[in-house]
Amino acid sequence: MALKEDLREAVSNSQRLALRNYYAAYTLAVCSALGSVAAAILAPSGAAEKGVIAVLAAVPAAVLAANAVMKFDSRSSWRWRKAKRLKALSRALEYQNATEADVAAKWTEIDADMERDFQPFGGLTPPQGRGD
Repeated sequence: MALKEDLREAVSNSQRLALRNYYAAYTLAVCSALGSVAAAILAPSGAAEKGVIAVLAAVPAAVLAANAVMKFDSRSSWRWRKAKRLKALSRALEYQNATEADVAAKWTEIDADMERDFQPFGGLTPPQGRGD
């Protein structure tokens, strides 16, 4: 596969994963808000059992904990940054007459640089050599 196609695929993959993480973070935020609102409405009205209200009231804390561990927002941002940097390489190769050797070397630098900023789940150490 040519370098140009490899770059295009890497950009597409990073953008896809960025969106996936963004949607996960957004979904958790909406669930948190809905759980809080539902508990606030149901508690004084007595329209639901105490157990149901307790579960709904616990949703925001559970969502906060899940996002703290999964770091969807940070991971989305990281993926967007990587996609932008790789897209710049793709443009350099296509429009600025950069050589494939220069672009490949810069891509290696970007991978090493981005690896340092990667947000693993929870407090785990990021796996080495994931093949990104």
